[in-house]
Amino acid sequence: MGDRVLIQYGGVVYDPRGWAADWLDPNLSQGADDERRRILAEGAFVWESSGEPLPPARARFFRAEILGTYDGMPRAYDPTTAGPVRPYIPGLMNHGTIPMLGGPPKGGRSTLANQLAAALIIPDRRFLDAFEPAQMTEAEGRRHVLLLNGENPPDEVHEDLLRLGLEYEPWTADAAPFYSVPGVDRVLFVEHLDQLGSGDVFDMTSDEQREFWEYRILKATHATGEPTPLTVIADGVTAMLNADTTRYGRWFAGFKKLLRALDIPNGLAVGHSGLNTGHLMNGVESMAGPDGLWMYDAREPDKNPNAPRYFWTTPRLRGPRVERSQVVMDDSGMLRLLTPEESARSGSRPAGDDTSWRWEAMRARLHDAGSAGLYSFEVAERGPGYRGNMAELERRKQSGEVVARSVTSNKSRGVRWWLAEFAPSA
Repeated sequence: MGDRVLIQYGGVVYDPRGWAADWLDPNLSQGADDERRRILAEGAFVWESSGEPLPPARARFFRAEILGTYDGMPRAYDPTTAGPVRPYIPGLMNHGTIPMLGGPPKGGRSTLANQLAAALIIPDRRFLDAFEPAQMTEAEGRRHVLLLNGENPPDEVHEDLLRLGLEYEPWTADAAPFYSVPGVDRVLFVEHLDQLGSGDVFDMTSDEQREFWEYRILKATHATGEPTPLTVIADGVTAMLNADTTRYGRWFAGFKKLLRALDIPNGLAVGHSGLNTGHLMNGVESMAGPDGLWMYDAREPDKNPNAPRYFWTTPRLRGPRVERSQVVMDDSGMLRLLTPEESARSGSRPAGDDTSWRWEAMRARLHDAGSAGLYSFEVAERGPGYRGNMAELERRKQSGEVVARSVTSNKSRGVRWWLAEFAPSA
């Protein structure tokens, strides 16, 4: 037995042993209850043997023990009771995880997210034509998937899901609309957030919004007795945060809390990478703690829609890892992940990596400048694409299409560029 703890209050010394049990006694009078709570709140906790006061942290511990403040907290997690780690999409994602997908604006992240949603519904569908079909128990196979569309036009998402092989079931008296395939119990529900106001209706930094979504998700299943979703895909975190990505850590914590409260084991948050940094959500994802990062990258896709895409993952601990490889799209719009060997054989400029779009814009500027020419920053334009534009200019210089010379004057100095037909003589 350790040293006993006593409480000094109003010139009286109290022994609080047994108080915790007394609070379970329905016969404890209200007056006695109030008095004991006042003693615990205002009294001084001391060691019986020495009369010395307890350190503040130790006093708070005994007060909480007596009051049962944290009796409702779960016990320490025992991983041996959960069974072994099971793959959800083998080689990509395990059950019970919530990774984050990112990439530059206009890079096609929503296309990737839609194809993932379809792969979780359609039996034997191989996501990116590279991973084994989703693995589920019989009970999990009856749980649906929820896709939250934060920023895309609803009709475009609808058409994309139909193209992927899903069938649409409209509103009925008993059920919300959903997408499915014949003979399969699980279905895909889609929530278009703009139809509820705007993307930030799914702002998980707000307790009020999180409780609303607890209600909304449960309402969709309560009437029919269906279980909650097996997976939630939140596409458009930037819109959900109203473009304030500094709150991403809080949003992700709220998203995880929502899924855990509803016993939803799997999720995916779709964010974006910064134009200047290239980091997912400009690096603030490091504060969020997702179960690994998925990257779907492209070179300035807002300027070149045909820019090649690349996909890779950075898992936590020993989760599945996907090496950086190129993604191509077939004529039907299905994405396919090349093997690392196929991607490597394509070289530093993979097939389809056409840089003519860079040259066409710069050539027009040089043509308009004529014999006056342009400085490097004028023709290549400062900004995220500057390095790529300069590399393209160097290639055109090697081919003889442009001429570059160092120029020094009283007002400025630097490298000036001309189309070969307008270049001054040496």
